[in-house]
Amino acid sequence: MPKSRGRRPRKARTYTSRRRAGGPGASGADTARMFSILQAADDAESRGDAVRALDLMAQHAWDRDGKLFWRPERLFRLGQIVMLGPVLPGWARSRWILGQAVAVLDEASRGRCRQAIGVVMGLRVDAPWPADPSYDEQRVKVMDHDWVYRQLVLFELGGLDHFITDVASPDLLAGADHVREWMSTPMGGFRYVGSSHRHLIWEHLATGEQLETINLGAAALLEPGDCVIGRPVPIEEGTMWESAPLFVPGDVAVRVAEDPANWVATLEEAAHWTDELTTHRGEFALLTDVPDFVRLELARGVADRGARHPRRSVGDVVRDEARLLVLAAIKADLDDRDEDDTRGSMWPTVAASLLEPGVCSMVLDRLSTADAVSVAALADRLAGPAADLCLGIAMDLRESA
Repeated sequence: MPKSRGRRPRKARTYTSRRRAGGPGASGADTARMFSILQAADDAESRGDAVRALDLMAQHAWDRDGKLFWRPERLFRLGQIVMLGPVLPGWARSRWILGQAVAVLDEASRGRCRQAIGVVMGLRVDAPWPADPSYDEQRVKVMDHDWVYRQLVLFELGGLDHFITDVASPDLLAGADHVREWMSTPMGGFRYVGSSHRHLIWEHLATGEQLETINLGAAALLEPGDCVIGRPVPIEEGTMWESAPLFVPGDVAVRVAEDPANWVATLEEAAHWTDELTTHRGEFALLTDVPDFVRLELARGVADRGARHPRRSVGDVVRDEARLLVLAAIKADLDDRDEDDTRGSMWPTVAASLLEPGVCSMVLDRLSTADAVSVAALADRLAGPAADLCLGIAMDLRESA
């Protein structure tokens, strides 16, 4: 074991909240206090203590201007880890490690972050010049949401290796699924072939061989024949994407497949002749590859739109729509849509809805012992922890008879 593994970075690892800790009107004492809280939350996560990290965030949720201090995606991720801990697979812990590693901004990491931002800005013909007042805001958006930035920082520039070797504790690394092998997984080019409930099927464009990945919804925006680049990584269940792959034109995917080491140069070249290249991502979720807007669209299509509750929060409405989607899946009200689901997005969307914090208990409250068989049948259509969660619900329903 490297002797430095237990060492912690001396300067706070900063997330979206970095824009507010030292914002206009903040005193030196305010800034120092918030960075101290950031450091404490970061250290708790790097020890694998999601409960402590979430508790710190709850105690210090708002900044001095009354705005949410923490990135919602981070709060959501920690909420899932805390509430779903017993059913989380090892690959979820591996993705948790990646989510932390890309956010590290200690002294050793700042150079790679600046280098990655420079590459991403070069891919964007409409990106602001550094002198532009919006440059800092654009830079933060890149760090939080850009697919190429994430790939460069974690893999090509060694951010994941640095985090595992110098920052993460043995407790965090314990139970992670093949995460050390993820560090050396090369980029590749693939064509989407089709899906089953639990798997997505791809053609490796370099070899012509077929590849199966667990179906977390990476094809939610794809049609058969579309091409992507990404990193398929090993897990105990087989293979998955370390994060949802990036849609690219077919010839770009072929060139990356043939020369994976130069995938960045291929994208830089392609950026000059195609407008199909979009590297921005809304989120890099822990347990699903379905984009938020896809899930919300399906959930709202199923929900009863006649009942209006204008005083309810947006979060309450979203959770209620997720509950209705899961209940519709249990009652087999979605079966008639299954044959038309060429993108393989419906069942991963149901899984993502079930795994939202608070939704499982809301669903369980609406079920009876007579639903146990239907819940177990739904498990056969879902991949990952959602399937295990369904089996657990079915068992609870049977035992309550």
